[in-house]
Amino acid sequence: MTLGLGSPVRAQAGDTASEKARLAAALRQMDVIEHLVAQEATRPREQRGRYHLDYARLAADPDHLRAGIRD
Repeated sequence: MTLGLGSPVRAQAGDTASEKARLAAALRQMDVIEHLVAQEATRPREQRGRYHLDYARLAADPDHLRAGIRD
């Protein structure tokens, strides 16, 4: 019975570590996306192609996502 009770605790600890690793990976991916958005925003509109993307708005959104991940 003790063995059965100890098992879920280990699974929860593993889940927490796994979740932290996934969230850290998400933050790293957001850093890459932010870098790419900043790079693209510096290009003249004529060189960006026929579609318009609001880079200023896109650049502001990751801050909200990061805050949610860190909290």
